[in-house]
Amino acid sequence: MKSADSPIKHKRRFGLFEFLILVAVAAFGIFAQSFLFSKGDTVYVRTRVIDRDIQYIDEGMPLSRLAALYKTGMQSKDGLGRVTAEIVAIEGFDRKYNTDTFTEKEDVYVVMKLRASYSQRSGGYTYQGMTIAAGEWLNVNFGTLTVHGFILAVSPEPIKDSRQPVVIDVLYQAPAEANGQIDQYLADAIKIGDSVPDAAGNIIAEVVEKRVEPAKVLTVDQRGSVHTMLHTVKKDIYLTLRVLAEKRNGEYHYQDSVAIKTGGTFPLFFPKLILYPKVIGIRDAGK
Repeated sequence: MKSADSPIKHKRRFGLFEFLILVAVAAFGIFAQSFLFSKGDTVYVRTRVIDRDIQYIDEGMPLSRLAALYKTGMQSKDGLGRVTAEIVAIEGFDRKYNTDTFTEKEDVYVVMKLRASYSQRSGGYTYQGMTIAAGEWLNVNFGTLTVHGFILAVSPEPIKDSRQPVVIDVLYQAPAEANGQIDQYLADAIKIGDSVPDAAGNIIAEVVEKRVEPAKVLTVDQRGSVHTMLHTVKKDIYLTLRVLAEKRNGEYHYQDSVAIKTGGTFPLFFPKLILYPKVIGIRDAGK
């Protein structure tokens, strides 16, 4: 018989309840490691801001007053206050459409730095469940503003401005309904030094040379012969422009999407004047 003061030892078994607690603690640790304390990978994306649902209207571009709301340094944060997205650069170009003279649109390109997740299985990145790859659509909310657009480029390194100066020669003539003739007052309105800025204030097109000549007109005499004569009043305007363009596949592109080709039109949206001259020559800025 054991004495009254001798302790009675009880052995406690590791039961189901303890096992479930251990599993819950381990699961929380894995969750905390992978989500709460994970920094994610930094990825840079270049996105063209487009409304996916109304692409058939002016290519889905935002109104100018809406485009002006995008600012460098805007941040998006998650529920824990961590920065998940930041706008690091903005490119914006005016667009004018003849279908509605009261509508001014702007072609906006936004470069963002994202905190994305990398999948070893797929070899790609995701951001809040969205695939980060060129050709995919992306929505990023910045509180009072949303970047809704089409991804053009993805890079683990900062995306730099790859535009370079190019010199082009253009000829401006009136539309066909005006017989290709320009009045003197319009020729006087174009000045050397006139420039086109982008949304960041960079000069993307500038008039460096200007030449005005009497307009060449075709006439037919009584015998049916065609002759070229110089008009005594109407003018042809020759301009030399220095523009910023990106070279892709051996071809220069102005405002990202306008291919510069000899014989093609070139949009010039001056602050107080809109022209669509014809390109007659392309050369490097150093020549």
